[in-house]
Formats: sequence, C-alpha cells, structure tokens
Amino acid sequence: MDYNKYETYLANDLSTKLVVQDHTADSYRVFDSFDEFWDFSDNTPPHLRCFSEVVFEDTPQAPIVHVGISSHSKMPKKKIVGTIETVITGMIDIFHTSYHNTKNVPISPKDLVVIDECGLSSHGFWIYSFHILAPSFFFSRYQEASIFLDNVALRVPKKIQQYLFLPCSPPIQYIRILNSTFPDDARNKKISSYSRYLGTATDIPQNGLFVNHFPDLKVDSVSQTTSENYCNNISEKTNEPIQADEVDDLQLAVMQQHVLPHQFTHSDSVANGNDCSVSFIYSKDAIDENIPEIVDSLEKDN
Repeated sequence: MDYNKYETYLANDLSTKLVVQDHTADSYRVFDSFDEFWDFSDNTPPHLRCFSEVVFEDTPQAPIVHVGISSHSKMPKKKIVGTIETVITGMIDIFHTSYHNTKNVPISPKDLVVIDECGLSSHGFWIYSFHILAPSFFFSRYQEASIFLDNVALRVPKKIQQYLFLPCSPPIQYIRILNSTFPDDARNKKISSYSRYLGTATDIPQNGLFVNHFPDLKVDSVSQTTSENYCNNISEKTNEPIQADEVDDLQLAVMQQHVLPHQFTHSDSVANGNDCSVSFIYSKDAIDENIPEIVDSLEKDN
C-alpha cells in the first residue's frame, strides 16, 4: 500500500463525502451525497438502521449540543422541558453575545431544532437523549464548534451542566442520524415531540439535520475565546453527584465515545443485502500510530 496516497485520500476525498458508521454491520460506509445515504437507509429494514454520522475535526459543522439524562423512573414532562429550555436559552445567549455579526446566526428557538431518542432502554432505564442543532449556522471546524459548546456549558447552571455531553479528544464525533436506532434498542431518533413546548423548528428537511456541512456551500468562519475557568468548571461538574433517580447507562456511555477504532476488517460482503459500495477507513492519527498493523491487515485482505 502506498501510505502517502492513502493519506491524501483521507485528507481530500473524504472531506466532500458523508462517512457513516453502520453499527449493525460494524463497519463504516462512505456516500457521495446525503440522498445516496437516504436511498441506502430506506432500503434497510427499520430495526437495522443503526447509523451514525462521522464528523471529523477539520470539517465544517453545525453547532450541536447533546443533552443526556437517564432515570430509573419516567421523568415528569415539566422537568424535561425545563432542562432543555435552559440549554436553549444558553445557546441563544451565546449566539447573541458572541456571534451577532455572523451570517445566519440563530436569534430565537425557532432557529434551532431538537431531535431526541427518548424512551425505555433495553437495560430497563428511561433514557432522555436530545440533540439541539442550529441547522442554518456553521463553524469552519471542530475547534470553533468546541469553543461554542464550552461557553454554553459555562452559561447553564451546574445542575444542568452534568447532563451535557462534551466530546472527548481526539475530536471525532459520532452523531446518530434521523430515523436511526441503537442495536437491540427500540428508541429511534426523531424530531422531538417536545418541540411544541420549546418553540423550536419542526419543518426542517432531513438533509438539513446533518452536522456535517460540505465545502461546496459557503461557511462563515468565526473565532471566539472560551473562559479561562472552563477546565476547572468542567472538572467540578464531572465530580458532582448524580441525583438518586438518575443513573449512568451503558448506551449513554457509548454515545460519548468519539474515537475511531484503530483497525477495521475488510469484507467484500454488503450488509443487509443492499447494493451499495462499502468503504472501510482509518483516522489519520490511527494510521500514524499503527501503520505496520494496518498495512499487514490490508495486504492479507488483498
């Protein structure tokens, strides 16, 4: 394998393609367009639609805030709505104070969309997982999106901070795609039914609900600075005790994993019987660290 050519493919070609993690097939798929992905998804049985969008560090991306709560018992609607409202208010405040001169900046909840995966998990816990997305606004790369998320975390009360998912390093994100579920779980991702109480948008086209924003569309580059106290605040936040009725859940923990596996096994078979090309990829960092293992694996497969 020509490593230099392979590295160029990762840097250039994948920046214009939709990379999707297929949890059912335990593989990664590469699509030339959103529509190509939807064709594939529509031809996949609903219980096998376990797809996550892969958002790379240097990809233009929409702001997204992930709120996750798990509980032994069903939570009151008022508490759920109040929690999400607080986060939305924090987001709008940050947009107004730090990005008011930027094109397409959200100015009200109507400029945001709330997508959720709520319900009883296969482990017997109630899961309330929300993604709050600003679909018309984009950062040029993860670093800028991360600063926005940092500032939102600082803006909301500490009791709400503990529900925010902060992506780990390296900053590769996996975001569940609309109408997808988790393996062996009945919860599927959808426009939240709580939207009517939150005043958020519900009529966004499905192609507008991806975090990735490809370079052929204009992106306004923004740059802000985060508070120096952020690291201390987050450290304090992660050590806060969870309320008695709220528990850690394996599936919520899995949602926070943001590191691509170092090695994938090549296969000529196509999952679910769909006629679609399948590509297995590696992150550049993984290649740098594991070149001998990866080269050996590819040579065996070929």
